[in-house]
Amino acid sequence: MKKNLQDVTDLKVMNIKECLDSLGWDYTQSGESNYNNISCPCGGELEFRGFIGTEVIECLKCGKHMVDLFSPIQVTSGSCSVLNISDYEIIDNKHWVVINNSNKQ
Repeated sequence: MKKNLQDVTDLKVMNIKECLDSLGWDYTQSGESNYNNISCPCGGELEFRGFIGTEVIECLKCGKHMVDLFSPIQVTSGSCSVLNISDYEIIDNKHWVVINNSNKQ
């Protein structure tokens, strides 16, 4: 039996659109799951990064960002942990979380 992804975090697990809306970021949507022209209202540059595709999107000015729960997560200075996607039930592409670190300026 597959586990519920929400059980691995205290943060709300969302799909990409829900994360973008939660962060208050502007974007245009084409099709069901294609998002373009993503920008933060603070005017900061967004950085898209990851080992395999985009796993983190972060505003370099205000620090708000969203993270794919299946991206490698650093657990010590020299190691990381990765959730096995086949162990979890994914509903409506909900495997992203929002981290609202608005402490940069």
